[in-house]
Amino acid sequence: MITFVLLGALILTVIFFVLRSQGMQKELSSAKSALKSLQKQTKFSLGSIMLMAKQLQHSYKLKLEALRRHGLRHGDDLLILQFIVDNVLFVVIQCCEHKATLEESLKKAVEGLPIDMAKIQQFIAKQGVDVRVPWSKNTLEGFLVACNNLLADKPKTPEQVSTIAFSEEANESV
Repeated sequence: MITFVLLGALILTVIFFVLRSQGMQKELSSAKSALKSLQKQTKFSLGSIMLMAKQLQHSYKLKLEALRRHGLRHGDDLLILQFIVDNVLFVVIQCCEHKATLEESLKKAVEGLPIDMAKIQQFIAKQGVDVRVPWSKNTLEGFLVACNNLLADKPKTPEQVSTIAFSEEANESV
């Protein structure tokens, strides 16, 4: 009698583990399916970001050429700005795909080139607050904002930046 009870308990235990493993197999297959779907979405999103970054870089190149033709950028500043604009796509890829910071991305980009990070930092230090503050965030968003401000049609003087900031603060308090 005890053997029948033990045999029944063992059979029930085996049935339980078989059913449990089948449930886990179904769960695993649905997780794999969800992972494939997420990978497709991620690949599409990354492709879209790269396409937009490429278009943004092209737009920046056109703006830089216009600034150069009008004599607003020249000399070493033009070379450094040219380097920054030429590496917009690289920085975006490094930040999005490899989760690098702006500084890490630019360090990779300057390897083997006559431009170094010290020159870039000196160039940024000479710029207005509207460029220095976003750049100092060391993020992709800050980099893009700084690039937009660097390539503005009319570079803002420090007095204009403080006037704009003061008028924005006044509008917010009203």
